Amino acid sequence: MLEDQTLGRRTSSFVLQWHLTHACDMHCKHCYDRSNLRVIRLDGALRILDDVAAFCADREVRPSITLSGGNPFFYPWFFDLYREVVERGMRVCILGNPVPEEQLDRLVEIGAPTYYQISLEGLEEHNDCIRGDGAFRRALDFLPMLRERGIRAPVMITLTRDNMDQIIPVGELLRDRADRVTFNRLSQVGEGAALALPDIEEYGRFMVDYMVARESNPTLGYKDNLFNIIRYELGMKLTGGCTGHGCGAAFNFPCAPAERRCTRLPQVSLPPGKHPPVDAWARSTTPTRQRATAEGAPTATGVPYAPNAVAASRSPRGTGSIRSSIAIRTASCREA
Repeated sequence: MLEDQTLGRRTSSFVLQWHLTHACDMHCKHCYDRSNLRVIRLDGALRILDDVAAFCADREVRPSITLSGGNPFFYPWFFDLYREVVERGMRVCILGNPVPEEQLDRLVEIGAPTYYQISLEGLEEHNDCIRGDGAFRRALDFLPMLRERGIRAPVMITLTRDNMDQIIPVGELLRDRADRVTFNRLSQVGEGAALALPDIEEYGRFMVDYMVARESNPTLGYKDNLFNIIRYELGMKLTGGCTGHGCGAAFNFPCAPAERRCTRLPQVSLPPGKHPPVDAWARSTTPTRQRATAEGAPTATGVPYAPNAVAASRSPRGTGSIRSSIAIRTASCREA
């Protein structure tokens, strides 16, 4: 059991996210690292597994290895390393691109991964603009191949200004195709520096719409830590991640880059006491918000607004008007 003496966290698992190579069969417009650096040879990779196994045995936690890239299948010794992970009894997951059915069957013969995550960037036209012609259809064809083999199939989206309004529709499209749909905000480094993030007020409104959409589509998942701002103000249980449970990279979720150097992507920091996504929604004068805050008017979920659905006193900070405006919009998606 790992225990954090500062924050009081405890866990029985340890996850290593391992970027085996930067080599890839795609050239996505938001890619944050296309460098061509030397990868760790198989003998070095096995020593890393030895270290992970020894650490987990000493701490009595279950090891989990998530293999990523680039495209992890482009690592020269991928299947040798994969077999080692499986034969050591470690949980193994894949973050990658669709692969031919023969390669997927080869994985299953060794031992099926717990999940195989692929990416989409929006609906077909936008996705193929970012990831290349035909990528959308290949992804949709690949998802049932995973399910037929009993492999969980989550889908990740990189959120930008240009695809934000497509995320909820993609989630609806994948309702019966994927096990989970989540998104991360764009990291504006590498080639991603040429793309744009949404206006923060627009993003605040999107977050609330996403929470409402999730009520009727449980395939949509929470990953962005900024959701916890809204959840905290509504008195809801926090989701995982840094703002929910503290930094995982310093606890039980480190990342191993392909070239063995430590990197850290820039993060959005919020000034103390300022919660832009929350306040953006509260300041909104759009027809959507006006309808949501009009007594008796239906919300996006079809549930009429009840003035006392969420009392302003639920806000730990007591700033009733802002927090209750958000609560009105999201009253029906509160957790019990």
